[in-house]
Amino acid sequence: PAGDKNTTGVVKSAFQHSTFYANVGYAFITSKCYLPSGASGNPKNGMDWQLGYDWVSRSGFGAGLMYSGYKSSYAYSNVDVKVGLAYVAPQFVMKQKVGRWGIEEKFGIGYFKYRESAKGTSASLSGVGYDFLFGAEYYLSDHVGIGANLGYIGGSLPKQDAAGYGDEEHTGIFRLHFDAGIRFHF
Repeated sequence: PAGDKNTTGVVKSAFQHSTFYANVGYAFITSKCYLPSGASGNPKNGMDWQLGYDWVSRSGFGAGLMYSGYKSSYAYSNVDVKVGLAYVAPQFVMKQKVGRWGIEEKFGIGYFKYRESAKGTSASLSGVGYDFLFGAEYYLSDHVGIGANLGYIGGSLPKQDAAGYGDEEHTGIFRLHFDAGIRFHF
């Protein structure tokens, strides 16, 4: 019988089990942003990127690891202040494949870092972050695909007394991102 078995009698998976990916795109910080009086620019919009690895079973469920970065800037007293976000987290991964198209959903909890630097000095805060994203991919071949995703990354940071937060306000940074890139499957 032909079916979906190959000559060895083993059912062939719809997925290559391992995927490395690299994406770049744009992000928008959706949380409040407290800038010093007299500052100019918009650090709430900036460049976003992702690097990662996923492993999925034949059924499409799996795990992975993702690094996500963000950078932007603003000016204060004629000094350019660079803003950076970093996030690293293990991922729960679900993938579906229909013909040459793939859909993916991911969720993770991990390490979140906020950093500002200017004129050789820098300060940073770290905390716990989480992410979820939805993506689509077009398979150019069994081993290479191009894709895009839309996602959300949130980070909880230590409360800053001088930042002007109310007693009931949460200290954190949340960003919505849209990224596109390449995937390598093996």
